Amino acid sequence: MVSDLEGQALLKGYRGSKPVNMKNLANWLIKLGWLALKLEKIQEIDVNPLLIVGGEPVAVDATLILK
Repeated sequence: MVSDLEGQALLKGYRGSKPVNMKNLANWLIKLGWLALKLEKIQEIDVNPLLIVGGEPVAVDATLILK
């Protein structure tokens, strides 16, 4: 799904930045989805911003809204 994003070309490296480690990004997204599915008390998860540092995803801030 990540490869279908409009801005996915930026993930391949932009203006000298390292390309995103797509395997780690996919694993990060899968784990986030797993967390939301397994913990029924979670109503919403907001990760903002999610930065790419040295090609790796880093969540700077996150909010969980519980039911």
